Amino acid sequence: MNVNTCLALLLAAASLTATATADFTISSSRATKTATAKNAQYVKQWTLKAGAKTNVIDSIDLSLAGNAYVSYMEDLPGDVLGYVNVSGDSRDVVDAVTVSKDVSNELTNGIGNMLDINTNGGELNVVLANRAASGYLLTEIFLGDPATVHELKSQRSAQVVVEKGVLVTSNNHAEVEIDATGSSAVFVSDKEAAVSVRLLSFEAKGKGSIEYSVGSIAAST
Repeated sequence: MNVNTCLALLLAAASLTATATADFTISSSRATKTATAKNAQYVKQWTLKAGAKTNVIDSIDLSLAGNAYVSYMEDLPGDVLGYVNVSGDSRDVVDAVTVSKDVSNELTNGIGNMLDINTNGGELNVVLANRAASGYLLTEIFLGDPATVHELKSQRSAQVVVEKGVLVTSNNHAEVEIDATGSSAVFVSDKEAAVSVRLLSFEAKGKGSIEYSVGSIAAST
């Protein structure tokens, strides 16, 4: 059997496995009106729960406007991977946000499990689906496990703040990638972090920008 044939069989088998086995699940509340803040008149929450093949979020893909914060939160319920909270000044802008998982990442996990590679992470996608939607928008992502995210991509115009405890900092086998496109800006700041990874990659396109400020960096490649 040649390599291509073997890979094709692995892909097919992994696809069946991914279909048969539930990955992490996403449930949401309805957008509700609140009087807690001037701009945050409507709020909505999504809950991310672990599945049979996914027990952490290790990749985040954002396509948003407004401000976004990604944070580590301690003491979440055992089966909860995290929460996505969205607030805005209108129901339309809040309802325009969609939260989903990447099916291709689920397929990759299936292949990894067959090859005995530890790939138990899932990719979270948060998108402002209606490009015509306008107004105040704040997106907050809370993750229940520390230092698990190795890939973060931001498109469009969001100003994204990645707080302490989110990104992988100490793993000699990890490849950490941050991408910013459009006019999005990504800010990472942890003055105490001693980052030691295999590869650290930044890519900014268009008017995108990345600011990565840590205590020290050691990358093998």
